Amino acid sequence: MADREVMQMALKALESGLAFSTHSPVLQNLRAALEQPEQEPVQYEMRTRPTWGANSWSDWQKCSKESAGDYIKTPKLHDWLYEVRAIYTQPPQRKPLTDEEIAAIVRVAAKGSAIKRDGSTSQRIARAIEAAHGIKGKP
Repeated sequence: MADREVMQMALKALESGLAFSTHSPVLQNLRAALEQPEQEPVQYEMRTRPTWGANSWSDWQKCSKESAGDYIKTPKLHDWLYEVRAIYTQPPQRKPLTDEEIAAIVRVAAKGSAIKRDGSTSQRIARAIEAAHGIKGKP
């Protein structure tokens, strides 16, 4: 199942649930992601590794879209493992957050309390904005 299909299913499930309002930042971010055009790979690459002896993968080599599809369907054939990756020209461009999205993030990050002077509220807001833009991980 493609990422886009998963996002559409998640959006439907979230919209029908009671836990989120229709103006929830989670739903707004899912809608925004679904509005972005899907990129097509410009190239496919594959590599192989035998299932016996050596455990190192071969170098990546170009392959056709059709071959990539075959390797994905059959990742192991005649004691060889196949791995495929799609190459894109550039990552999708993200849109800036709207004022409403920022206000919603601030409300959630402030956790209904007064803004603290120790910087923790600002840090939570910054982390929430990073998450809204798909930035993950620890600094």
